[in-house]
Amino acid sequence: MSSPQVMRNYEEWAKSLRNYEWLAGVVPGAMDVDVLIERKGHFLVLETKPWTNGVNVGFGQHLALDALSRLDEFDVYLVGEGSKGQLYMLRYDGDAPVRNGTRPVWFPPKRFMRTTKEGLGVFVGEWYKEMSGTK
Repeated sequence: MSSPQVMRNYEEWAKSLRNYEWLAGVVPGAMDVDVLIERKGHFLVLETKPWTNGVNVGFGQHLALDALSRLDEFDVYLVGEGSKGQLYMLRYDGDAPVRNGTRPVWFPPKRFMRTTKEGLGVFVGEWYKEMSGTK
C-alpha cells in the first residue's frame, strides 16, 4: 500500500469545501459522510461525532446511515471522538437508538467498543484486506 497522504496545504483544502445550504429550499435535509472507502463494490462508511458519554446523531442522518447499513454492500460505523485520542466505535446494525422525544437520537456508551486512532486504522486495514480477498 502507498504511504499515507498528508494535508500539505490547509488553505487549498479549505477552498475545496462546498456549502450545499442552497439545497435547503429543495429538500428537507442533507448530510455529509466523514469517510467513505470503496473496495470491489463494498463500502465502508465512518461517521464521526463528539463523544458525550455516548453519541448524538441528527434524526435525518441517523435514518440515512441506518438505511445504508441495511444494504449488503455497506458496513457503517459510528465513531465517537473522546478526549486524549480515545475513540468509541459502534456498528450500525439495526438496533434502535434512544429517542427521548428529542430531535437527535442518542446511542448510549454500552453499545460502543473502545479503541484508539491506531486501533481504528488496524480495523480499516483489515476490512480493506477482507474486501480485497486477501485475508
